[in-house]
Amino acid sequence: MANSKSDKATVSILIIACAVVILIFHFAWSKYLFMNYSRPVFVIGDMALVLAFAWASFKAYNNADDPNYDGWRWAAVLVAVLASIWAAAWSTGLMNNISQGI
Repeated sequence: MANSKSDKATVSILIIACAVVILIFHFAWSKYLFMNYSRPVFVIGDMALVLAFAWASFKAYNNADDPNYDGWRWAAVLVAVLASIWAAAWSTGLMNNISQGI
C-alpha cells in the first residue's frame, strides 16, 4: 500500500464544503440568528452542533486513510446538515413570529 493515494485531500474538501454550508445557513438569516443567541436553548444546541462538527471533522481527517473510520465522514456531513437545519429553523421561526407580530 506504499503507492496508494491518500484520501486526506478528498476529506478536506468535504469538510470545507460542509463548513461553508454551515456558515451559509448561519449567516443567511444573520439578523434573526443573532436575536436567537439570547435564548440559552439555542446557544447550547448551536454550540453543541458546531463542536460535534469540529470533532467529527477532526476524526474524519486524521483517519482519512483508514477504511474502518469512514463513519466519521458520514458523521461530519450529518452534523453539518443538522447544524444547518437548526440555524434555519430557529431563524425562520423567529422571522415568522416577528412578521406575524407574535
